[in-house]
Amino acid sequence: MSAKPNRRENISTQLENSIDTNSSAPTSSTVVKENASTQDEKSVDKNDSASNNVKSRQIVDQCCTLQRLFFLFLFKYKLVLTVDQDQTQLFINFTLPPNANILQKLDFIKQHPNQPSDMEVSWSSYRLYNRTNQNGSLVPRQWLSLFCMNNKVESLYCVICIAFSSIPNNFSSGCKNFKHIYAAVEAHKNSNVHNNAVEAYVKACNHNSIEFSINRDIMNLKNKQVYERIHVLRQVFDIIKLIGKQNLPYRGSCESEALYTLDMNHPSLNHGNFLKLLKFTANRDSILNEYLKLAIDQSKKRKTKLDSQRIIRTELADKQFSIQVDSTQDIGAEDQATLFIRYVINSEIKEQLFAVLKVTDSSGRGYFEILKKCFNDHGIDFKKIIGESFDEAANMCGDFNGLRAHIQKENPKSGYVWCYAHTLNLCICESCSNIAAINLFGLLNRLSTFFSESYKRMDIWKKKQEQYNTGQLKLKKLQKIGNTRWWSREKALQWIFGGDDNLYATVINALDYVVTCGTFDSKTSSEAISLRDKLCEFQIILTAHLFLNIFSIVSITSTYLQSSNLDLLSAWEMVEKTIKYISTINFEDIFKEAEQFSEKMNNSLEDLKLSENVIVECELPQPRIRSKKPMADELCRDEAPLNVKDKFLVEVFRCIIDRLQNDFTERFSHNKILIADMQYLLPKHFMDVKKGLPDTALQKLSELASIDHLKLVTELRNITTIYYDIVGPLNTKTKRIYSEVENDENYDNFLLEWNKFNIDLEKNVQSHNGHKRPYHTENSNKAANAKKIGMSIVKTPGFVKTGSSLSNKIIWYFKKNTDNLNNFSAFLVLSKKDLIQLLKSSSTKHPIKFNLKLEATYSHPNVENSAENRAFKTSAKEIFMDTDIDSIVEQAFVKLLVEEDVYTSKGSGFTLEAIDGLLLGVYKYTPMGGSSYIPLPNYIKNKKAVINPQNIDQNCFK
Repeated sequence: MSAKPNRRENISTQLENSIDTNSSAPTSSTVVKENASTQDEKSVDKNDSASNNVKSRQIVDQCCTLQRLFFLFLFKYKLVLTVDQDQTQLFINFTLPPNANILQKLDFIKQHPNQPSDMEVSWSSYRLYNRTNQNGSLVPRQWLSLFCMNNKVESLYCVICIAFSSIPNNFSSGCKNFKHIYAAVEAHKNSNVHNNAVEAYVKACNHNSIEFSINRDIMNLKNKQVYERIHVLRQVFDIIKLIGKQNLPYRGSCESEALYTLDMNHPSLNHGNFLKLLKFTANRDSILNEYLKLAIDQSKKRKTKLDSQRIIRTELADKQFSIQVDSTQDIGAEDQATLFIRYVINSEIKEQLFAVLKVTDSSGRGYFEILKKCFNDHGIDFKKIIGESFDEAANMCGDFNGLRAHIQKENPKSGYVWCYAHTLNLCICESCSNIAAINLFGLLNRLSTFFSESYKRMDIWKKKQEQYNTGQLKLKKLQKIGNTRWWSREKALQWIFGGDDNLYATVINALDYVVTCGTFDSKTSSEAISLRDKLCEFQIILTAHLFLNIFSIVSITSTYLQSSNLDLLSAWEMVEKTIKYISTINFEDIFKEAEQFSEKMNNSLEDLKLSENVIVECELPQPRIRSKKPMADELCRDEAPLNVKDKFLVEVFRCIIDRLQNDFTERFSHNKILIADMQYLLPKHFMDVKKGLPDTALQKLSELASIDHLKLVTELRNITTIYYDIVGPLNTKTKRIYSEVENDENYDNFLLEWNKFNIDLEKNVQSHNGHKRPYHTENSNKAANAKKIGMSIVKTPGFVKTGSSLSNKIIWYFKKNTDNLNNFSAFLVLSKKDLIQLLKSSSTKHPIKFNLKLEATYSHPNVENSAENRAFKTSAKEIFMDTDIDSIVEQAFVKLLVEEDVYTSKGSGFTLEAIDGLLLGVYKYTPMGGSSYIPLPNYIKNKKAVINPQNIDQNCFK
């Protein structure tokens, strides 16, 4: 009884049969070579030898013009590599163009194998080119191809792996292990990489690959679109020819000839013959009708955009409004200012872009003239401005020549409002103008650019992190500091000096390695020495801990000022408390923290193999002071603090703290009364209004809006009186409804049991009514956290169980991309075998449903912290005992790749950073059958209005 062939034997046999079948049909390049060889026989003797490519050029010259062009094409695209010294031989190419498609790969394989038998080698060519299967028959190795040069074998290639393997291996790059050549060829034939490439090749030959399916769908869609557009053009041309033949006018009246007017059925509108005939034909042609609707919608959008300024002018009328102005330089190096107008109409607040203005004069007077001209051109009263908002640059908010000053000269009642968060950042920036702060943050910025500007230095930084850090610290990069990134200073400082998990020791270690390894040039080593020694200075450490204390106070206020649900009064109180807390910062405490940090870092650096001169300073060094030469009439000299600690206290600590306090007080001292007046208009404070208002309340607001103060106060009191009567009954009704639902203990259980046959944990999975779900690739926070858990749990290849729910009715498996593949098709092909085996084993006991989620990470190139989670999902599919699981998995893979292709074609700017893995959800599927009984919950049962028969047989549908 013959032995049963194994899987590898079947794959090899299938490969060899496939290559034999495909090689029978010559490709275009093979035909070219054969034709060229036939013509060459007339003029070139086959036994003549050629020494180099010059001989091939001579052969070309003897051919006809057509063959000469063919040969030049072969030379250009490297189809002819060289000419052997012993014989004139056209060699086969062993490389594929980047991103080659299926057809190019198949055409490449048809050019092989190249197996010469007259080479001077130390092995048996017969044994190398053939193998013996289990039946004793001889099988040629069609996948093995040799690259020869000067009658010598240079390397061995596997043409299947070159074309279809996503993982580089020895035979795809050229094997040169001639000493153990038989063992190397046999080991490669039995490897998983080779067998996976063979499977991909066989599917490609049978047109069953994923790429063929996607290309076929895309081509079908493209052909459909081309057909529809040609059809629409033919209809339009027929209408034009009809109008011309009948000598009819094309256009109608000027006010109704636009395309967006076709939806207007007013009898007075004259659209003209062309639009009328187009509408008439579209009513009887579905394809033309769809394109006409799309064109009408686009025409409406253009109309709305053109009419926006006219609509704003109409809605404004004589109303008061406020403006927002900001400018930036565009790609054409021109300064463009955006003008937003904010107003109220029909109790609705509107904030709309009014104009984009070219700035030729960036002074306050220049901005004022540009705005005034814009408003005069559109007939808007400039004196109706009651508020303006822009940044605190000198040309915008200057008290004398700023834009704010010029607007308030025109309209003294207008109020200037700015962004509190931006103001807070400006205060921090001003405090960093001290020399010690400039040295500190300049050093942090130099550190970041030192490692990031060279991939070699960045590799050192990563290795040092992996060597001494764990968890998320391995992924940290040194933060660059920018004036517009408000959090950058705090983040850069916190990562190196803050907390127990700081990167100070890692930075010192990486810099010292750059200095001592001897592989970098003198400029780089000198910069590393400078950075390392600067970081070890106690003055840098002391200044860093001063700003760590400042940021710990300011960051909370800054975060709240940037929140969407900001309460102005609370924000104002937080600013005042921030000023108070800054004044309580104690210098002695900071000095002690810096000393403890230095001692701790010295202890940490002792365990590392660093240079002997790397020591972190624990005290301020005594500097040399240059003595000033006294003038002739001077009797005394300037007194400077002799103690370096006192010198730092006076020149650094006091200067920074005093500057912060002054800036906070000056910049946040405006609009106090206006902020207080606004609080009374919030509904949450209406109860305080009912108790009584101060005499001066709402005085500033009434002056600003030109409203009588007594009338404003009276209306507010009237509203607060009836407000709770209006909202009270609504709250009572909703509370009663909610309480009825909450009192029913079985309500949620009933819903779960009622829908147990339609469980689908993904919100976007396609429902049973046939509606298509939209593409939602963004991962929710819950899904992103689930992915992180799966990534941390899974350490081995294959699908690993990561969780379950509903008493193991739903089980989640995750396959991690342990091979770090960056090609979706390759990753899915490698996952297919394990997925099919898991689904088969899960469906042996009972029917199941499954769905897939392909997890990936995308990011913007050259943009820090831009990584975002993306997931491409499939709908739930049922699997029974007799289901063809292979085809269902293939369809699911095609669906995932189509979703990914749709996402990348949107042009979001995101590029693939990593394929994280494949999430599989498997859950028990019990089809609805006879004798199914679900008890009613008490909420419905107590109403005694529903009949729910409890049957005990299988005849409930008879």
